[in-house]
Amino acid sequence: MKIIYKFLKNIFFKFKYTRLIIYLNRPQYKKFKIFNNLKEDSVFLDFGANVGEISRYVSTISNCFVYAYEPHPKAFEILKLNLLGYKKVKLINEGVGEKSEKSLLYYYLSDDQNLTLKHSVSASVYNYGNFNREINIKINSISDILKNFKYIDCIKIDIEGSEYEILPDIFKNRKKIGMVVCELHGLNESQNLEHKKNSVLKYIDDNNLHEWFKIWV
Repeated sequence: MKIIYKFLKNIFFKFKYTRLIIYLNRPQYKKFKIFNNLKEDSVFLDFGANVGEISRYVSTISNCFVYAYEPHPKAFEILKLNLLGYKKVKLINEGVGEKSEKSLLYYYLSDDQNLTLKHSVSASVYNYGNFNREINIKINSISDILKNFKYIDCIKIDIEGSEYEILPDIFKNRKKIGMVVCELHGLNESQNLEHKKNSVLKYIDDNNLHEWFKIWV
């Protein structure tokens, strides 16, 4: 029964108006409304696009220009399938970090065994100690990415702890960015993420950036 549901869902999502009906009526998409102010000429950057759920939503609602970055090879394959035919969407099989470099991505072996998974949900360039698979990936520097755009209407960030590497550049360039929607990761002692999270939250408070910087949960 689950297989049939997933098959039918994939078919329905191929049609724009069917997607719109699903987005408007399914409660799990309620939090996606934060992106509804984007227009047809807007620029949206999706850092950590995963299998493309948010990029597909944004493209459907606004038909804006979407740049989706996803380093996980299996997730990227699904991302390409999910966004096949979306003319204003560019897919980039890279991570985003402080500098351009080659890196290792750590993830779980089970991710390779089921292509319906959202593969990069738990993948990270940080080895937290419980991953059992690794692969070489390419990282693109945030400064180089930002240089490519005169103005960016929205950046969505969900990159499993690496957000703290790129946020300084994003804060520095905030005049050319309309809004940031970011998941802040914490509770990892080896990478001191909780301290980094608290520092970012303090910066947001001190500079009154709550309308510009939205916490994604």
